[in-house]
Amino acid sequence: METSRTKTFLEMVFLEVAALAIFTAIVKVGILRNLDSSLYNILRIDNTPIVSVFSETGSIYAFFAIVVALFIADLMRYRRITLFTAGLALIFILNSALVSVLKTSLQIPRPVTSSSNSYANPLEALDVFSYPSGHTARAFAIASYYSTSARKQGRVVAISLYMWAIAIAFSRLLLGVHWFSDVIGGVLVGILSTHLVNMSLPHIIKVLPKKIIKTMITWTWG
Repeated sequence: METSRTKTFLEMVFLEVAALAIFTAIVKVGILRNLDSSLYNILRIDNTPIVSVFSETGSIYAFFAIVVALFIADLMRYRRITLFTAGLALIFILNSALVSVLKTSLQIPRPVTSSSNSYANPLEALDVFSYPSGHTARAFAIASYYSTSARKQGRVVAISLYMWAIAIAFSRLLLGVHWFSDVIGGVLVGILSTHLVNMSLPHIIKVLPKKIIKTMITWTWG
């Protein structure tokens, strides 16, 4: 039973990697360029401080703050780290690495305003590459991770997190800081990073010394 489940999970991850690779190739050769431009012109709105603030709930700083808060909560409650928190920390690292590698290797520029050669949002000036959307990747990583680890009574929260993740992706389009293809790539990266960690975490735990497991990690999933 466990072997069959592992095989199914491996097949799913393989399909997700293939989907990301194929979609990334499509984006790189410019097949979606016209669609991206059309949706950018339709969806982009100016002077949206509320949308900007909401969008930052998917920032790398927000993700880091969540991980730190969970670490502190675990130490206060259990005096050790739960598997749930350890997994989320690994997702934070893997997700950030995947986004960074794709952005720096593909170097697809962000959208620019039609009236100038500056980026639509000055806050994005230091992160000049567009694909994939890091905010979207992080939001979908959190939503998918919670949905795969939550108990049945947590399904309402899981659905709410997916709604939040979709809203984050949409906010990146409204702010004009990403193309439509960027947010789709972000969705793929977010879900893939979660499933990779879910697949590898049990094996990582097995190779850790038992002393570390007993003193630092509890099997509680939050």
